[in-house]
Amino acid sequence: MSISRRKFLKNIGMVSLAIGVAGVFSFASYNVARTLYRRITHLRLAQDSPTGPLNPDTLNTLLVYTDTLLGVGVEKSRYQSFFQWHAQKVHGYKTVYEQVAKALNESARERGQCHFAGCGKEIRQEILDHAIARTEPTKDGWTRLWMAVTNQDWILLHKYVNTPVLKLFANTDALLLLGYESYPGTPRGLDNYRQPLINAGFK
Repeated sequence: MSISRRKFLKNIGMVSLAIGVAGVFSFASYNVARTLYRRITHLRLAQDSPTGPLNPDTLNTLLVYTDTLLGVGVEKSRYQSFFQWHAQKVHGYKTVYEQVAKALNESARERGQCHFAGCGKEIRQEILDHAIARTEPTKDGWTRLWMAVTNQDWILLHKYVNTPVLKLFANTDALLLLGYESYPGTPRGLDNYRQPLINAGFK
């Protein structure tokens, strides 16, 4: 059955309007999901957020977790200073560190009836794999929001521990393990400082 040109154009206009409205709602929905996600996972930097040194239990949990994450021997004092500096100097980090350490210990008790730092390597690796699986990247706003609501501890662990620790490792210990005598920022004396980094393995 044929339709008039006017009716055809009218139908096209209605379809276009519907698509436009749907697009607006979809964009608005995405923005709402993204905003809520950021509020849930954003570090609370309020001035009244406590700062201060980490207690030995929290610090030890983070250091053992760092060993598990990196999987290689590193200079622990570097990462200890890293965690303590952020906890004492930047509002929000102390709270997040305590929260993720608590989550690691609770997960360890569920699996092996042990404190995370006292668990065997297999259990610690299982917890690490579980945490990483809960933070798989996705572009869908509502899926990310759901992940943030149901896996907040693991999202915070990934954002404020995994990512910065891996960056620190890449800029320091990774270079030393590759055979370099030092890494950028290390005092080497004026003469040595003028020279490029030397890879001892290729001398």
